[in-house]
Amino acid sequence: MKIKKTLYFFLVSCLLTVFLSSTLLLMTLLNSRYMMKLFQKNNIYEIIAQSTLEEMHNYIYQSGFNEEVLTSLFTKEEIEKSFKEMTKSIYKNVPFVLDTKVLERNLEKNIKIILEKNNIMEYEEEALNNFKKEIIDTYKNNIDLKSFLGNVPEYIVIVKNVIITIVMISGIGFFFIYLYLKNDRKKAISISLFFSGCVFFSFYFFIKASINIESIQFFNECISKLIVVLLNNLLKQFLGIAILCIFCGLLFCFEKKREVL
Repeated sequence: MKIKKTLYFFLVSCLLTVFLSSTLLLMTLLNSRYMMKLFQKNNIYEIIAQSTLEEMHNYIYQSGFNEEVLTSLFTKEEIEKSFKEMTKSIYKNVPFVLDTKVLERNLEKNIKIILEKNNIMEYEEEALNNFKKEIIDTYKNNIDLKSFLGNVPEYIVIVKNVIITIVMISGIGFFFIYLYLKNDRKKAISISLFFSGCVFFSFYFFIKASINIESIQFFNECISKLIVVLLNNLLKQFLGIAILCIFCGLLFCFEKKREVL
């Protein structure tokens, strides 16, 4: 009987851990609104705008133009709008086409002003077109992450549905085992909360010890910054849940001891 009860305690602990971790993923990484708020809070749009301009500067010296050619090509607000639309399209797995018309128009305007200002009547059209393409491609590479992700949006929808199912099954399983335990319900909750807290703490310290998150470099600066922000936030959430679980576990434990006394 004691072994059977121990197995039930272990099962309810695992179910609670799965339920909490799955719910956390649904509310954070798999939630487009949460992600956009996270980007806003961490000034991601400003970072993307600055990084994009810095990358564009690399092509100025090759083209023979000066920095005036990049004047007012785009605004942070335009990037924010495009990035939000792109993020929604990723989570809904719908087509997304990045609008570069304003950028192209501003670039053409700047080039025309510089050519007229310097009385340049003849220029190599192929080189000029290549410069325009490099500037536009840089803009696309830093904002249109959906093209970089490939088939990932399809899997996001599938994973989200699977995790919703896991949340329902683990929640129902936890509830029925909780009802079955009758006189040991508070003990079961206390043990399961401690167990979940320890799992989340272990995950947090394992990732912290294994990965130097701040030094992650992947593809370009924009994507690297996004990964750093996402991982740091996810670890912060796991740490918060770990502390909350252990705190609540202590409350239930003290409550049970007080009833015994």
